[in-house]
Amino acid sequence: MGEIKPRSMRMSDENYSRLQELSDNRSLDDTISFLLKVYEKDEERNGLGTQNTKLDEFDELLQTLRSQYATSLHLLGTAKETVRGEFQEKFIKKEEMIHNLQEELASVQKKAFRKRWKTSGNLTKYTG
Repeated sequence: MGEIKPRSMRMSDENYSRLQELSDNRSLDDTISFLLKVYEKDEERNGLGTQNTKLDEFDELLQTLRSQYATSLHLLGTAKETVRGEFQEKFIKKEEMIHNLQEELASVQKKAFRKRWKTSGNLTKYTG
């Protein structure tokens, strides 16, 4: 593709408006390039005559394949999100379990310490 230079074109307001709509976030150069490719493809089809139906069948097969591939990509994305969500849910449950066990351990250690303290305190009373 060559250097993009400013050009002026004569066209009706309606055609210019339609061209702007077709551009939809693309540059006018990209849009016109795309339209030229479509035009060339159409001209190529016109030159095929009776073989045109074979090309139409091929295009339909390509469109079906493209559609199925897009669907599989969408399903893959959805599956990844589902797996991430399930993993995160399990991870949070494990974190909560660890936190609860740590609290329980701290509680048991405090009780054991108090029991030892009371026991050692009682022993010192009787021995001291």
